[in-house]
Amino acid sequence: MAKIQPKAILVTGGRGFIGRRLVEYLVNCQSKVVVSLDLLPTERPYGHSRQIDIEIDIRDRKRLREVFSRFDISTVFDLASITAVRRPRSEYVSNVEMTQSMLECVLQFDVEKYVFYSTQLVFRKEGAMPASEEDYYPIDAYGESKIQSEQRVRGLLPHNRWLILRPTYIWGEGNMRFRDGFLYRLAKRQLILSTSSDVVRHYGYVGTICAQTVELAAYPFAELPSRIFYLSDQPISMGKFCEYFVMALGRGRAWRVPAPMLRALGSLGDLSTAIGISFPISKLQSDEMTRWYPVPMKATLDLTKTTTDYRLAADAVVAWALTDPKFSHRIGC
Repeated sequence: MAKIQPKAILVTGGRGFIGRRLVEYLVNCQSKVVVSLDLLPTERPYGHSRQIDIEIDIRDRKRLREVFSRFDISTVFDLASITAVRRPRSEYVSNVEMTQSMLECVLQFDVEKYVFYSTQLVFRKEGAMPASEEDYYPIDAYGESKIQSEQRVRGLLPHNRWLILRPTYIWGEGNMRFRDGFLYRLAKRQLILSTSSDVVRHYGYVGTICAQTVELAAYPFAELPSRIFYLSDQPISMGKFCEYFVMALGRGRAWRVPAPMLRALGSLGDLSTAIGISFPISKLQSDEMTRWYPVPMKATLDLTKTTTDYRLAADAVVAWALTDPKFSHRIGC
């Protein structure tokens, strides 16, 4: 008698910032087993009988096939990726290799739904949105690697079995870069913004984008108006975004300077960093804070009806950040 395979959902990159939260969300919102794959070892048991953590390099096709053989997997959320920017081009080759390995198993084991996490950086042109799903304008090697992965998804899977999600800048509890960068500089009164009032940013709170991910994946893919959706909240001005965190911290300030000066400071920051001197802003950051990069969010928001309460979310992030004694000490709490 054949062994009955547990019905499961698989999440790659399940130890990462977004992946960890997505795994928790899935465990709480549905009844299937959630299998979390990551190259990083599990630090602690999650304490839920329907969550299984497996340490694996998903480029190892033999081991990956063993995982697929153990479970009846209906949906794959593929988040595994090298996401740090400004790395050598060679470091991003693994992104495409991981996608290829996963796609082969999705086909071999006839998985019903495959959801691929790409990035907004496959198209990054000031003042413009992509004209079509395959209109690309990358600005770095990371974005280029995600374009190659998107093309593999399109080329290998049947049209009704894949969905591509492009997250914007995602913040929330567990994002160390957000805590040690934005939150630290705001608390220490080192954050610099442009005086321009028309520069807004597309930020996504991690809890909200997990809800968007799961709600979009629940639709029959053939019925969706598109195969590509962006993940984010509504655009918000940098000044307003900072206000929520100043209130949550009970301290801090963002300084304002004209946009040309801010971009000059960013260039100076890169030079300072190159010689080992810490500086509160880089050229990439100054460009992001002085230029408008619109994102086509209407379809996602119309289908998911998701919103973020910024006051509650900022309070939750600050409460999480202050649980780290070193961070608390650094900002003077």
